[in-house]
Amino acid sequence: MRRLLRGAGWLLLSLVVLLQGAWATLAIRWSNLPAALRVPAAAAFALATLAAFLFLPRRGRTLAGFLVAWTALLCWWLTIPASNDRDWRPELAQVTRAQVVGDRVTLLGLRDCAWRTEADFDARWIDKSYDLRQLEGVDFVVSNWGVADVSHTMLSFGFAGGEHVVLSIETRRERGEAQGAIEALFKQYELIYVLGTERDLLRLRTDVRAPRENVWVFPTTFDRERTRRLFVEVVTQADELAVHPRWYNFLAENCTTGILPLLNAAGRRRRFDWRLLLNGHVDELAWERGFIRADVPLAELRRVHLANQYVAQPTAPDDYSRAIRPWKAQEPDAPAGR
Repeated sequence: MRRLLRGAGWLLLSLVVLLQGAWATLAIRWSNLPAALRVPAAAAFALATLAAFLFLPRRGRTLAGFLVAWTALLCWWLTIPASNDRDWRPELAQVTRAQVVGDRVTLLGLRDCAWRTEADFDARWIDKSYDLRQLEGVDFVVSNWGVADVSHTMLSFGFAGGEHVVLSIETRRERGEAQGAIEALFKQYELIYVLGTERDLLRLRTDVRAPRENVWVFPTTFDRERTRRLFVEVVTQADELAVHPRWYNFLAENCTTGILPLLNAAGRRRRFDWRLLLNGHVDELAWERGFIRADVPLAELRRVHLANQYVAQPTAPDDYSRAIRPWKAQEPDAPAGR
């Protein structure tokens, strides 16, 4: 039994060291070292670690030396700073600043791109002021491009008169920079709270991209007070990123997991769920927890609130928000405050 326990302990320790070594190798590969040095340095670390454990006779000392090197590498990696000063893609070139004074919120640099195709567009930003007393509700937006387990989620805040402000939590990529899941775990992309209009952020997905994405716009059950607290928290965090940039993380702070602390700050405490990561199922989670209407079957909600069916023909950008909500006039009010 003692031998079995000792063997299991060494097996577990070996697995931990293997995972630590793999993380360190990838961290070096995607670090802020000069580009020409990243792959050689990562390969050198991996080979040196392997050779040390295979050929050095005193495994205890080897393990201690590895832990010292790994800890030093971790400390260095943690100090790699995010930045707002890079050659950004045109549609991500600006961040929105927010001023909140009493019931008045002024957004400086609200994104309002005019899209002809995904590569042909006018990148533009506008300044707008909003009266929080006119904030009517918030919609939960789910956009899917054909991958069953992965979607993009957004929040859309509606004001009296039909205006909407959309939050889209995204990677802030540089000009010509591709997006990858592994890179998104290793400080390759800054985090950006894109605040924009629906004729920009939603119309891009339903009308412009090829192939077009399916976009569902689900009314939430937030009452006005919680909606107000949520909106103020959103614009406050967006403004904070303009001063103190942070890294995007594929797991810890993505388009969906990043919404959770915003909801918590608005007084909607919710525990973690696996569907926050495999967010192609997040509308099911929202339905189960009453964030969207739970008195109607989910399949019916999906059918009614699929925005694409209402803009199958070209729609004028200024009429877009009204066009994707023909159900709004007929649908009874959702139960509030759940």
